[in-house]
Order: sequence, then structure tokens, then C-alpha cells
Amino acid sequence: MKRLLPRFLFPALLALALGTGGCGAKQSLINTPHTSPAASAAQVAPAEISARAKVWDNCKFVNDGWLYLDKDLPTPPASNEQYVKLSLPHCWNAKDAQRTKDYRRAGSWYRKEFFFPVLKADASSVAGRHFLRFGAAGQMAKVYCNGKLLTTHIGGYSAFTVEIPARGKNVIDVYVSNAYNDDIAPLAADFTFYGGLYRGVQLMETGRTCISRTRAGGPGVELTASYDPETGKGTLSGKAHIEGLPKGKHQLKLIVSVAGQKKLFAPDAPFKLDLGKVEPWSPDSPKLYPVDIVLWDEAQDTKIHHLDAVYQRVGFRSFRFCAKTGFYLNGKKLFLKGVNRHQDWDQKGNALADANHHRDISLMKELGVNWLRLAHYQQDDYMLQLCDEMGLLVWEEVPFVNKMTLGKAFEGNLISMITDMITQHRNHSSVIVWGIGNEYIIAQKAHGPEKVAMMKRMDAHCKTLDPSRNTVSVGHYSSGYSKGGYMQIPDVIGYNLYPGWYGGQPPQIADVIRKFHGMDPNKPFILSEWGAGSDQRLHSETPRRQDFTEEWQCYYIEEYLNAFETLPFLAGVNYWNYADFGSANRGNSIPHVNQKGLVNFRREKKDAFYLVKSRWSNEPVVHIAGQDWTTRWGDAKKTFRVYSNCDSVELIHNGTSLGKQTKTRKHNFPVVLTVGKNTLVAKGCTNGTEFTDTLVVSYSLEDPNPPAIIATATKAKGAPSYAVDGDNTTRFSYLGKGCLTLDLQKVKTLKGMTIRFYKGAERDYPYRVEVSTDKKNWSSVAKDTSKKNQALKLTFEPVKAQHIRIHGNGQVGRPNAYVAYDEITPIEAKAAKSIYETVGPQKKPAAKK
Repeated sequence: MKRLLPRFLFPALLALALGTGGCGAKQSLINTPHTSPAASAAQVAPAEISARAKVWDNCKFVNDGWLYLDKDLPTPPASNEQYVKLSLPHCWNAKDAQRTKDYRRAGSWYRKEFFFPVLKADASSVAGRHFLRFGAAGQMAKVYCNGKLLTTHIGGYSAFTVEIPARGKNVIDVYVSNAYNDDIAPLAADFTFYGGLYRGVQLMETGRTCISRTRAGGPGVELTASYDPETGKGTLSGKAHIEGLPKGKHQLKLIVSVAGQKKLFAPDAPFKLDLGKVEPWSPDSPKLYPVDIVLWDEAQDTKIHHLDAVYQRVGFRSFRFCAKTGFYLNGKKLFLKGVNRHQDWDQKGNALADANHHRDISLMKELGVNWLRLAHYQQDDYMLQLCDEMGLLVWEEVPFVNKMTLGKAFEGNLISMITDMITQHRNHSSVIVWGIGNEYIIAQKAHGPEKVAMMKRMDAHCKTLDPSRNTVSVGHYSSGYSKGGYMQIPDVIGYNLYPGWYGGQPPQIADVIRKFHGMDPNKPFILSEWGAGSDQRLHSETPRRQDFTEEWQCYYIEEYLNAFETLPFLAGVNYWNYADFGSANRGNSIPHVNQKGLVNFRREKKDAFYLVKSRWSNEPVVHIAGQDWTTRWGDAKKTFRVYSNCDSVELIHNGTSLGKQTKTRKHNFPVVLTVGKNTLVAKGCTNGTEFTDTLVVSYSLEDPNPPAIIATATKAKGAPSYAVDGDNTTRFSYLGKGCLTLDLQKVKTLKGMTIRFYKGAERDYPYRVEVSTDKKNWSSVAKDTSKKNQALKLTFEPVKAQHIRIHGNGQVGRPNAYVAYDEITPIEAKAAKSIYETVGPQKKPAAKK
């Protein structure tokens, strides 16, 4: 965004302003082409990605040329020799949090040098002040300049700004730590607590008198854009916070320009502009109006009039929630069709580029989403900008999740996080609710009165900072939130309800929602989380709860979508989650990842994506489910599902039409597969245009990929498959040192295995067993000697595995002897049961240096 006007023209212009049928046409596949993981990962965002909007004069990112030291030291080394060079954003848990639940939670140091010229004695009032604005540091940071502590910032998700007081050479050292701290929320949650300077850093320069750069990391200006749907008129009100105002009389003015109006105000007083008719902002038409706030000096003895400026964009809208009839935007009822979003990506952690954020919002808009919950913490400024620009209503919240610590420090830090969040993002018209807590009794039912009192203070603080928006609080499947007095605090309530995943069955959801709404019938109600996990490698013709097949996920979603239409009081829903995300403590079919996404961790679309799109988007959709399930066997009679919102859908099998289906939400086509290649083409027709999708399936009578075993050994006797043929009379052996790798063909939960050694009651065999889900990252689960066991039964903690590796080396005392197996049998376990489908909630970890 440019300056209001060239400085030499401004005085004159300012004075003037103040004075006054059938399917014929065909179209290529409307769906994103089915691509390989590598190709899809490369397609991060379209070329028309929005640039970050300008907010301040004389501001730039300084993300290159930083030094990094991954040692948790009390003070940084004076020398740079131990550091490595890198560019921001940076996350030190981008890799390890996807390999182990015990990822690094400790401190690190960042360093960068800045040089600011020494001022001349006769420098004018515009002489430079310098500030560094850090986008975020997980979970706390200390900033030093030339060895002197400048600030300590608590909280891993909000920006903070610090002024650099010295001139000349300045060495900036930043200590960042994501170590567990009893006083810093979140204490425990179903997501990874990444460490690092994972957003960019900006360098800003101002004069002595300026619009504040240090006020809770915000823009220095508060704006409220109001809209009257009956008259169509808009109003902009606000206040600028000025630093360095001269004492006594001065000739400084604030010039506010918006929607063709430009007015003068006192610099330190509230302002208001009545704008007449404006175009309202909505998800379908996200109209934004630039707002320029200029600090102006009218004194005749200075050559510089333009002292400072802040640039914002606002949308004019009105909204309200109703406990009986839902949500209204600009006077019209609107069902809030939404998702939740965590801010991390596969192999990146939370150190994202702007293109990653833009890709996420683009995919959400493709889904037909009109609102977004930024769970469970404040997210990047750029995300809010994109929601403003592309039309997504927003729910943003602070990271009060699961647990609390009694005392002033924990609450004080939460209040500070609320201040940061609202100060930094209140000018974004997409935001309509502030969240004050999520599932805060799921892991800690104690401290009820203290928790209620604290949340009342949090709610009041939100309303003090921003009375124009609502507050919201979220519970899980428990009546304790209502009975405990929690749900009487916020304006709107949300519940995270998962029948069909965590117990129960999907068709129960309508009755469950009615039950929880009935506990507090005078509160507007949102289904804030609902979802089922899936793995694109896993499929079943008879899916069941928590099997992680795409088929169960889609069945679950269909039942929920149907139920929503029977609940007129339901204001909106937020599917959990838009994308798979990092949860290091989980042990699902993909360890350390929560897999409930509509897209996976790499943002590749699952079948569920197309299902939701077919129900929520007006863009034509045709998608044959099972694009990752291309090999079938057994009974030739199969059922194929087509997700589409077209007027009619036809399925063609090997050139033969299987008929059309019209005006139905479930396009199920029975197909009799033939041995070999089967080509399925779905044709959807809407408004005279045809859309197609294709799936090629290979069919055989028997499973073409039975469990396979590979041996790496010398002087082997017998086929390796003998070790898993289910026959104890056959035998496989090899001489000396060797290894067997067993491929189970899909990820399973194992709790042990039986190894039947040949003449095991007479001999001792050393062994070592490892497991893996991807044949790249291996974990050891057992290591010992057989101790003269004919059939050795190993037990270990339930673990996800597709590949098993059994190492042997002769016999005890005879390393050059044969290792001989009669049979190897993996033992499957039921899925681990806990609130996170895993070993348990996050516990206080030991710091890793």
C-alpha cells in the first residue's frame, strides 16, 4: 500500500478535502488431479499468492543471516564459532517431533548483528528509533542487545516488539525455549509444542514521535468497523496510540482516510467517521476498504509534515448469534460451515512460508468453508489477512487447553496472551469470536471454583479490550461444563463431540447435540469439533470405528452432515481437522500425527475432502472414492462410491454404462469386476456441462500381495516364506549373521510376536526385533536370547508397524552356527484407548539439551 499522497502535495489537497438441458459441453476433471506425494507436495500454492499487506512505514523483514545454537545455555557464547547459519522462519522440532514423542523441549539461542548510524547533533525530530518485531517464539523468549536484557516475552503464539536503544553495532541475542513451564499455557494438549523463531522478524524505524510500535505487538491503532444492514451505512471508529507526543501545545494531527472520506482528529483522542452507504463484507463478497492513519505535523518551522502512518483494511459487517435460530451475518441467516486449523506441516513443523498459509486458505475456500477456528492458539498475521481477503469468518483463541496451574503467574500469562491476541488482530473484520478455553476439565477436573473465577476474569478482559465481539468457551463430552458453571460465562458455547469415533456410532450425533444444547438452551451452540481419523493406505469393505480407513471417515462425515440439517438452533460446525497435524504423543497408524484431516499432513486431498466439497461447495464435483485403493481381490461384486453435487451422475465400467443416478446424495454403484484391468469413469452433468473422474482398478481372485518375507543372510536353507507359512514342520535357516524383514502389507497395532525356533528347547538363539511403519525409521522392541524356549512369546508396548525386522547371529557360544526358524507370528493388539488414542496425554517432559 502506498502513502496517502506525495508530501509536497498533501497540504493543498488536504485543505480541499476538508472543505468539502442435456450435457453437451465437456470440461476437464473439476477435481485437483490425483498426483504422487512428491508432486503434490511441490504444489504449495498458486502463483497469485497475496503479498503481505503493508502495515507500517519504514518496515522490512530481516529473516536472512541469523545464527543458531541448539544448546540450552544460561548465556550465549561470545564467539560465533559454535553457531550455524540459517534463515527464518525456523523450527528445531520439524523432524524429531515426527519420529518420537520425546522430542526436544529445551532452549536455544539465535543471534544477528545490526548497525544503526550514529545521529548528528542537529538531527531533526524524525531521527530514527529502531524496533524489532518478532512474529512468534515458541514458547517463551528473552531478547538481549549487546548482552543487556531488553525484554522477556511469555507465550508461544503471539508477536512482540522490542526497541533497540543503542546506535552503532548491535548484537541481538534471542533465547527461545519450549521447555515445560508450569506457568505457561498450554500445559498439555493433543498437539506438538514446537520450538523456534518460527515466524519472521521485522525491523521498523520511526521518528521520536510515532504511532506506537510496542503496544502488545499490535499495529498501534484500534479500529471498529460497524455496518447497519437496514440502512446499508457503515461507521468507522477507533483510536491511535501515540508515543513521544510533545508536552504542552503542539500542531500534530491525525488524518484518517477511508471510503472516500478524509478527516482531521486530535492525535491522542478517539475518532469516528460516518461513511454513508458501503458495500458489506461477507464470505461470498469480502469487500475491504483501505484505512490510512497518518500522523501529521502542521508546524511551519519543520520541513517534514508526514511523521508516521499505519495502513489497515477493514470490512463493514454486522453479526449476531441466536440460541434458538443460529447465526446471522448482515441481517441474514448464515450456517457456519467450518473447519479447525493447526499451523504445522509435514517436515516443516510450524515454520511455514506465506505460500503454505495461502495454500491452506485456498483449499478451505475450495471446500466451501465460510468460517475457520484457529485452534488452539493465535496464528500468523498473514492468516488473518487472507481470511479478510478471501472471505472466512474467524474464531481465534488463547491456548488454555486441558490443564491449569493455580496461582497468579499462570493466569497473568493467559491474560497477557489475550491482550496480545486482541491487540494484534482486532482490526481484522473476519474475526467474530474470541475463545477463552478448550476442554479444560478433560485432564483436570480439580480446581473448579478457581477455574470458573479465572475464566470469568478472562471473559471480562476480552470484553474490556473489544466489546464489539463475542466470547466462546469449549467443552468435551461431559455435563461437567454446564453443571460446573463454565458455560454460563461466555456469550457462545462450543462442544467437541465425536460419537462414532470416541465411542458410540455416528447416527447418534443429532441426539447428542440436542442433549448438550438442552443443558444451556439460552446459549448459542456450535459443534466446535467432530471428526474421524484416516490413512490413505488403509481401506476396508467392512469399515469399523477407529480402523483409520478412508471408508469409515467418509461414512462418519456423511452421517454428521445429514444430522446438521435437522438442528435449526445449530449456529455452525467446525470439522476436526482441516489437515492432519503433529501430535508427537500419538500412536496412530502414522505415529506422532493426528490423522483426522480432510487433507493429509502434506496437504494431499483425501476422499473426505471431496465428500465435504460435494455438500458444501457450489463448484461442481465428481470424485470416485478410493483413488488410493487400486488393487482389489476376493468377491468380484464391489460397490463404488461417487461423491458429486451434479444434477446427475453416470458410472461407466470398461466402456459399459451402469446407469445414471439423479438427485441423490449417495451415489453407490454396484460393479462386477473382471480379472485384470478395470477402468471406471464417472460422468457428472450440471447446467449442460459434463465433468468426469477416472479410476483404474486391478482385480484378482486372490490377494496379490500376501504377507511377504525377505531374508538377508549367507548360506540360507529353505525359502524365507517358510518362516510365516503357518506350518511348524517347515523350516528356514541361515548361517551366522542375518536378518529377516516381514512386510505385513498394511500398518497394524502389534503388542508382541511369537518366534518358534528350530530345536529351540535345546539351543539359545540371540535375537533383536525392530519395527517400522515406513521401512525407513526403525524402533527396537525386543533384544535378548531365546533361553531354550521352543516357542518364544515376546510382549511389548502396543506399537504401530507394517515392517518387522528380526536380527540373528548364530547361537549362544556358536556365532557361526545356523539360525533356524519354524515359525514367526505377529500378535495384533486392539487400538490403545485414551483421550488421545495413544499411550496417554502429554506429561511433563525432561529438558533435552
